[in-house]
Amino acid sequence: METPVMDKPAQHQRSSNDQSIDLIALVEILSHFDSPLEEIFTAVNEFFHSLSAHSETVMLSGLGLAADECQITYQSTHSLETSWKCIDLLNTSADNATYASGFIANINAATEPMLLEELNRSATGLPRDLNQYRSALVLPIYLNGVSKHKLLLFFKKQWRGSAKQRETLLLVANLLMSYLIHNCEIKSLNDANKWIEKEVSEVGNLLKMLLPQQVEQICGVDVATSYKPCEHAGGDYYDLVSLTKVFWPERDDGKNDYWGAIIVDSAGHGAAAAVEVAMFDAILRTYKGDPDTGPAGVFNYANPYLFTRLIRGTFLTAFIANYNPFNKSLRFCSAGHPPALLIRAGGTVKWLDSPKGIPLAVTREYQWQNGQVDFNPDDVLILYTDGVTEAAAPDGTLFGIERLKAVALAGPMHAEAITQRVESALIEHQHGKKQKDDQTLIVIKLLTTDDQ
Repeated sequence: METPVMDKPAQHQRSSNDQSIDLIALVEILSHFDSPLEEIFTAVNEFFHSLSAHSETVMLSGLGLAADECQITYQSTHSLETSWKCIDLLNTSADNATYASGFIANINAATEPMLLEELNRSATGLPRDLNQYRSALVLPIYLNGVSKHKLLLFFKKQWRGSAKQRETLLLVANLLMSYLIHNCEIKSLNDANKWIEKEVSEVGNLLKMLLPQQVEQICGVDVATSYKPCEHAGGDYYDLVSLTKVFWPERDDGKNDYWGAIIVDSAGHGAAAAVEVAMFDAILRTYKGDPDTGPAGVFNYANPYLFTRLIRGTFLTAFIANYNPFNKSLRFCSAGHPPALLIRAGGTVKWLDSPKGIPLAVTREYQWQNGQVDFNPDDVLILYTDGVTEAAAPDGTLFGIERLKAVALAGPMHAEAITQRVESALIEHQHGKKQKDDQTLIVIKLLTTDDQ
């Protein structure tokens, strides 16, 4: 049995001498949002020509003009060498020529298809080159229920189309113009989105410049960090600095540093959150520091300023810690932030969740308090934002603090090894899908003398 031969689909292509275009080819062209405007307009124009055999297409707009005024916003002929001109399809401009006459007022008033006859005697107010035509069909173009635009099809001879043909042309004209306008709007929207994306990316780059460009060399610790914003600009922030030369330069032995670490999470993410944490960074840089007030002093200083700086009436959560090598103590303070994870050298785990404090920028008068624990060689401190513990699997299961603890303990206890394990576990938990919140992690291990 022979296999039947199927006809190949028709190829909707035009030769240089063929000015006609069918509906499928037109829809195919219109479906490409990135098609050049001239190509789209020409295709629409040719389709109208295939339906009516007219000679020239002109779009008139009376938007924002007097009842007897109009501007030509589009014009194209059907000569072999097609002339094409588009000023602005649906908008008038003070820079464009404005035409006025009673004849134009009659066109502007049309609310249904209207045939204009004997143009060489009646077409006053329009450019002279349009007087060469015998007749024209006026097709009102409706946008939001109003017809401020008219599509005119000009004919060399008297047009003899039926009322049914007029209705068909009116329907096709409005559908195609709506489709064309929609395409143009999508292109404009895409262009605007690209611009916005570029600007947001710049905001993100500025924020990244505020973060440590590389882990600061702090004597006596092994440090690794991970910063993964979910968008171009993130709302997480962190810093890790040596404070020995600031508070006790006379005790700088080059082996053990007095240091501070902070991690911050703005409510939300994206450009606005990035700007807020940048402003918080600016406030921190005005703080002169006081070892007696400890980490809580930082929050108590910065909080009042946030009420004149935050742009959305939002808040920040933060966790800050100071390590004193002279008494092996870690003082810390939480402002509504997830508790830090302290892993002792022997493998026991402590969550630094007391004393609890409210987020920053909630109450102006609030005063935060310090907590304190011993911090000894081979102990590990892990700071993180809730984008880590609240990372969701496809079924909605959260990563959680218990999983964070288990992953941290499941291998070599070096800062970089722990960080890489957590990053890999997050990717696996989310099944490789894009995260929905910023994810930041700081791992700090106190070294023994032999490790240094």
